[in-house]
Amino acid sequence: MTDEPTQPEPAETSPSPERPARPAPRPFIQLIARDVMHAEVFTVTPDMDNRAVARELVERGISGAPVVDASGELIGVISITDFVRASLRVPDDVETKAKKKDDSYSPIFRGFPVGETEPGVVREIMSEDVITAPASLPLPQLAALMVEKHVHRVIITSSRRVVGIASTVDLLRPLVDRGIIGDAKPRGVDEVSDD
Repeated sequence: MTDEPTQPEPAETSPSPERPARPAPRPFIQLIARDVMHAEVFTVTPDMDNRAVARELVERGISGAPVVDASGELIGVISITDFVRASLRVPDDVETKAKKKDDSYSPIFRGFPVGETEPGVVREIMSEDVITAPASLPLPQLAALMVEKHVHRVIITSSRRVVGIASTVDLLRPLVDRGIIGDAKPRGVDEVSDD
């Protein structure tokens, strides 16, 4: 060992056999659902206890989960909205009644404590109408599907089996990573605070 200062290595301008160049990220328009989805998905079964599922959703910090049968096939989805509807004994058509002129829904369930759900099992309150997409769906089409169906996440399936889940945040991440959005600071805002 010597006490001589070491010189920093010169920046590489071309790839070496030890360190190949990183490929440029693919353009957003070429990405597919598989590129952004979460492959590890928490699922529930139709016979699970509602209260246990509600606690699990809260602990995991998620707002819903796919429901699968004994063979692993997707049969529904359960969300915080389903728990609220069941706890308040809200009629199934309440969302239609709460619909605004611009086809969006009013946040009538915001802030409801999920832990106050009624006893029962998932099959009694789950939604069987599930929005799904294949892993090969291009992201622009996945985004259009979310807008059309007014959902924030889509379950990614293959042969009716859950292989992933993609959310609106997952769609935004590659746009921010590529500098397409996210660099602009809102007018009149110097910094973001928790106040």
